[in-house]
Amino acid sequence: MKIEYEEINGLLYPKLALPPQKEVSLTRFGRKRLQYLKQYRPIVYTNLLINGELNEHLQMIDDEANVLYDRLIEQYKIKLLFCKWVVIIRLFTRFRAHCISISHSFWRQNCHFYKF
Repeated sequence: MKIEYEEINGLLYPKLALPPQKEVSLTRFGRKRLQYLKQYRPIVYTNLLINGELNEHLQMIDDEANVLYDRLIEQYKIKLLFCKWVVIIRLFTRFRAHCISISHSFWRQNCHFYKF
């Protein structure tokens, strides 16, 4: 591989260019991964960037995280639905017990032949 140089003010600078990368649209997970790589793993970030693998890497992380997030949300919906039914059943049994106690006290007060 031959490196070409450019002279600026008497100094030679190498003409370096990154390989072309495909455009990707990232959600928050891909953007967070990019931020993490830049801040905490600069060498990995630079290697991925120079090799032209950064966008592919970010897209892969983004897709996997979105799949996991969607699965987690579905599980949460099921759990939430189950919890709502449990609350409804508890309220119904308390209401029923309250109605039965009202009914018993009514019969006790108004009907002398009613025995418990």
